[in-house]
Amino acid sequence: MKNLILILVLTLVACGGATGADTTPNQITQIVTVTINSALETELNLNNSQNDDLMHDILAIGDVNGDGYDDVLVGVMRLEKGTYNSVNRSVKPILLMYNPILNTYEVSQTFKSVASTHIWPRQAAIADFDGDGRNDIFIADHGVDGGSYNCGNQNSLVLNKTSGMVNVSNQLPQYNDYSHGLIAADFDKDGKTDALVINSPYIRNDICNVPGIRYTNKSYLVTGGNFLETPLALKPNDLDQFGQPVLNLLTTDKGEHFVANSTDLNGDGIPDIVLGNNGSITILESNGILSYNKSQTVLAPSKYVAMINAKGNCLINNRVCQLPYSFVTFYDIDGDGQPEIIASLLNQESNGAWVGQYFQALKKVNGVWIDITETVFPNQSGSISNSGEWCYKVQFADFNGDGKLDMLCSFYKSAVWTFNNGQFTKIQTINNRVNIVKFPNASYLIEFNTTRDSITVNGRKL
Repeated sequence: MKNLILILVLTLVACGGATGADTTPNQITQIVTVTINSALETELNLNNSQNDDLMHDILAIGDVNGDGYDDVLVGVMRLEKGTYNSVNRSVKPILLMYNPILNTYEVSQTFKSVASTHIWPRQAAIADFDGDGRNDIFIADHGVDGGSYNCGNQNSLVLNKTSGMVNVSNQLPQYNDYSHGLIAADFDKDGKTDALVINSPYIRNDICNVPGIRYTNKSYLVTGGNFLETPLALKPNDLDQFGQPVLNLLTTDKGEHFVANSTDLNGDGIPDIVLGNNGSITILESNGILSYNKSQTVLAPSKYVAMINAKGNCLINNRVCQLPYSFVTFYDIDGDGQPEIIASLLNQESNGAWVGQYFQALKKVNGVWIDITETVFPNQSGSISNSGEWCYKVQFADFNGDGKLDMLCSFYKSAVWTFNNGQFTKIQTINNRVNIVKFPNASYLIEFNTTRDSITVNGRKL
């Protein structure tokens, strides 16, 4: 089997710009296609006597080796043959590192040799967690996805030292937890990236009780450098919803957070926290380092709630339909220097499937976050039943050459939303998973056409 996925870059063209004879920079041009069969044991150290199917997600994109070219971390999950049932068996992720000399993406054999195996890596971050100026790799793994065995798994950390990569996962808090969300930011302002692990509270002690394993439902902060669990100062209600005081595992859900992100929302230079929950968004604003004394919860848009209630066939929790948030990000919509919140949400059908695509926008007015969804997304019809259209990841790039950042929603199908006059408009659906990678002075699309056992990668320039 080949050790590389190839994207041959013929000409570097910046997003929205043109060089030489390229007079249509808004066109997407295919460059090359190469397939990697990830089911082969040689690339994953996979003992697949069970003949499991494999599924892939793009966990993180960033420059691992500091050469100015984005690398791509691919998570691999094992599924019971012929089904989408997650199984309690692990496999290694794949790190694709760009080689600018050969113009190829290559499977990193160094990372492969040191990486931990994972059951269901849900989020990851490529960032400098030890403060040495080199990006490292943190992977949050929630274990078996759904079913009767939601018992979590151990997260992992690989440091990227000048002497080589080293796995220091044994220095992390030793928990099996359902890590569904992850924020990488410098919360304690010491110059090192910290990891805020966001857990969904699904682990039950009547099911998850293997001797010698510590389980937790709480979310927690891992500080960079020493990788210790460090408490956040929160208001009592926020502390409760964040899962911090949970000493014994509960059989009831509390603080059902799916995703999260952070940026400075109040101008104090400290990352604030935005949590995407079931049917709501919670904003936690800081009043000092590791201290958060102001919070607000905003419900999902009433228009979308009404659409899902009218649709029926939804998973009911506490007599309302499940409306999970799948991604949270930020965008200065009105150009006033204050970031607004953009969040993607969906609905969960009675069989547990996540389906649909809908966006919510929030703006801070006189200290209060208000819903401006209808103004920012006036023409969103709202896909409510397609399982391939919800946003696993949201990225921004200039797709039409007008100098404004447009939005890309990526999953099994990917949607391009252009931005103009304070509004986002959907202009294109790409029937594959597409992500943006950054090269020096340029951005590119890479298209992942995933099957149960393989990834086909198309390199495309904006």
